[in-house]
Amino acid sequence: ARAIITRPALVLVDEPTGALDSKSARLLLDRFEELNGAQRTTILMVTHSAKAASRASRVLFMDQGVIMEENKPQALFDNPQSPRLQSFLSKVL
Repeated sequence: ARAIITRPALVLVDEPTGALDSKSARLLLDRFEELNGAQRTTILMVTHSAKAASRASRVLFMDQGVIMEENKPQALFDNPQSPRLQSFLSKVL
């Protein structure tokens, strides 16, 4: 709440759904979508959650600090190009 009260242009979040139950996680992601749409706030989220990432407008897959792939979620999950992303998705999906 403190991070968004001043209506920032950018909000950085690290694993925001990690310790939440599924209902709370869904509500938080809904709020992020509202901020992004209505207030035009950019949300930069780091997550291992494919479910959370699938709700983004754009996903970047990084390995050891290097961007390996960037695409819309559906395209990235349905057709991963890098072997590292293919391996990761085979373990988490």
